[in-house]
Amino acid sequence: MDIRNMDIRKEALNMNLPWTSRENMHRQSVLMLLLGAAGGLAVGMLLARTSGAELRAEIGGAAKDYLDSAANKLATLKGAASDFASREVKSA
Repeated sequence: MDIRNMDIRKEALNMNLPWTSRENMHRQSVLMLLLGAAGGLAVGMLLARTSGAELRAEIGGAAKDYLDSAANKLATLKGAASDFASREVKSA
């Protein structure tokens, strides 16, 4: 941002003009954020390679695979811990 524009903005804020109030600027910022999010969503939907149902199925399948993998690793870890504990009890 140009320094001259910053000075003009500061002067406008000091003048308490209704369209330059901080509250109004915050509203404009929120509005711009929401408009940007809506625009991004629209572009994303237009450029999506798959339909929503297919995408949800892919995500669900990946989540199931991840949970199955985690469950298998947990079972392996429990078995290893049990074996270790039984060896320690026998040696004590």
